[in-house]
Amino acid sequence: MSFGYKTAWFAARTDDATALAHVLGLHNPTPMPAQAATAAAYESQRGKAFITPALDGWTLAMSSDFLDLADGSPPRFLELLRQASARLATEVQFFASYRVVETHAWARAANGEVHRAYLYDGCSGETTLDLGPPTPQEIALDHRFFDPSSPAAQHDAYWQRTDLRFPDEKDVVQVAGRWSIDPSVEKPMADGFLANLDAPRAAPSPPPVADKPWWRFW
Repeated sequence: MSFGYKTAWFAARTDDATALAHVLGLHNPTPMPAQAATAAAYESQRGKAFITPALDGWTLAMSSDFLDLADGSPPRFLELLRQASARLATEVQFFASYRVVETHAWARAANGEVHRAYLYDGCSGETTLDLGPPTPQEIALDHRFFDPSSPAAQHDAYWQRTDLRFPDEKDVVQVAGRWSIDPSVEKPMADGFLANLDAPRAAPSPPPVADKPWWRFW
C-alpha cells in the first residue's frame, strides 16, 4: 500500500476504522485488499474512499474526491476536522496534494479544535490558510517558503531569492510522516476497506465547466 500524491486523506489516532468511516460520512465499508482499494479510491468522481487498518496507532482514510474539501473560504476540511476530532475524542489530521496546480495542505485538530492548518493554492500563487504556529515537526523540516503577503514580496529581488521556495507534494508527505504516518512509503498490510463517500444514488449530470473545483480541470 502506498499513496500520498495527487490525492487527499485523513489520519486519526484510533484503531477503529468503522468509527472513522462513520464520522467522515462514509458508507458501506467493505473489506478489500489494500492495493485494489487504493486504486479505486484514486479514481476521482467515483465517490470511493480507502480506509486502512490501524498503522502504528493511526487509521487513514483516502480518496481523490477529498481534494474537494480544500475548496471554499474557509476550506471545508476545517469544519470536518473539528467535528471528527470532537466525536472521536482524539487527534485527526488532513492532508492534500495535487502537483498539477501545486496546491498542498496539511492540518491537525484535537478534541474539536484545529491547532494548525496550512494551505497553499497554486492557482492563485498564495498561501490562503496559515492557522496556528508551525509545529516543532514542521520547524525541524526547515520550511522556507515564499510569502506573497510579505512586504518584501512587492520587490522583484524577493522572487529571485534562492533560499526560499514554494511548497510541493514532498512537503505534504514529510509533514504526514512527522505527525503520524507517511503513506507514500510502501507498507505491507492486512485488508483495508473500500467505502462510499455518499449514499448510492443516480449519477448526476456533469456540471458546467465554470462550476468545477480547481483540481478537476486537470
